[in-house]
Amino acid sequence: MIDVNRVYWVDDRPESASGIAELLKIGVIPSMMVCFMPQQIEKDLLKVEMDYAKKYGVTKEENITNTQFAVSFRNGKPVFSVKSQTRK
Repeated sequence: MIDVNRVYWVDDRPESASGIAELLKIGVIPSMMVCFMPQQIEKDLLKVEMDYAKKYGVTKEENITNTQFAVSFRNGKPVFSVKSQTRK
């Protein structure tokens, strides 16, 4: 696999693929989905993640093992918040 210096996720669950295909109104159900995040979103997510971690005394990203984000939209733009976070 190619080394990609970006945040991305891969989902190969059939129920996800069929749901996305239906939402996008495409006639083919893909075997998997791969989503790459724009660099600005990566920066925004990191800031939200670290601001949340700092409340618990964590000051380095490598001391966070997992962060789940919630996304809402305000004036057509994404607004990120931390749903849950696991720290070392």
